[in-house]
Amino acid sequence: MASPQRKFPAEANLSSALQPEHPERPTAPRQQPSPRTRRLGYLGILFFLVVAFWYVGFGWGSSGGWIWGHRDAPAAAGNQGELSGSGLVILEVANKQDYVGQSFQIENVAVDHWSGDRAVWIGSRHSYLPMLLVFPSASSLAPKAVDTTNSAPPPASEDEAAPVQRLDVTGTIVKAPPLAQAQQQWKLSDEDVDQLEEEGVYIQATTVQPAKH
Repeated sequence: MASPQRKFPAEANLSSALQPEHPERPTAPRQQPSPRTRRLGYLGILFFLVVAFWYVGFGWGSSGGWIWGHRDAPAAAGNQGELSGSGLVILEVANKQDYVGQSFQIENVAVDHWSGDRAVWIGSRHSYLPMLLVFPSASSLAPKAVDTTNSAPPPASEDEAAPVQRLDVTGTIVKAPPLAQAQQQWKLSDEDVDQLEEEGVYIQATTVQPAKH
């Protein structure tokens, strides 16, 4: 009968060295996110895309809105400055009736359209709700023969200066008068009357000048 082979000390030490100190442990299966977690992730991505789309398309306040926000096209250098003044706060809010009696001041605001020689709308070209600005008397800044049916100024003739496009304004926020009175007194169109009724206020101008910027 063959006798068992005897390991010499050197061979035994080599065999021990080749054995791993710690046996490999089985790898636990990778845990997959739950359906609820995946849904929340998808909703988060969708929300981000909607916000980004709205900001680029329509914008908020004076930022964004490069597609449908009616931003002014870049003008020649020195012709367009920053819109500034305390009136910005009033232009931004939807409920303007809280500001009745407060002063209004704004610089470099773009003209939306003229309703007559005493009334002009401002604000919407900066992506705000339009506000009616009323002069104390007929203004020389108004274009000649304003057509209140479409509120668009006629093209200037060769010997007539082009209508003022930007204004520096100071005034006071005043509660709107009865609509029939406002329409007759300021030559407002039906669309203008609807907008005035919605806001319930207008700007009674103290000083109005062509923008200095």
